[in-house]
Amino acid sequence: MFEHLTLAVDHKRPLPLTRHAMVRMQQRRIPKDALDAGLAFGREFQMRDAVIFVIGQREIEKYADVVDLSALNGLHVICGCEGTVITTYKDPKFHRKDFRKVRWPRRA
Repeated sequence: MFEHLTLAVDHKRPLPLTRHAMVRMQQRRIPKDALDAGLAFGREFQMRDAVIFVIGQREIEKYADVVDLSALNGLHVICGCEGTVITTYKDPKFHRKDFRKVRWPRRA
């Protein structure tokens, strides 16, 4: 279901951006390079119809010898299952348990 997302991480094919994602990136001053870094180095969480890539303290420390990600602490990139970037934002108070608390209604 999410095979296309591995392509973005491998940088073989960039993921397309929705209009919403482009507007939010501009409003939040998140450059395209930051989005690419989030897809390449971010921790991946799969949720119902989305995949979330997050750069947190672990990723900053893990890739410190490769790239400086400290300015991207808290970056979230939300990708839809159809292979597009839906939105992106920064929230440095990220905790994985926040994603576990989300209760999605079951599909009929």
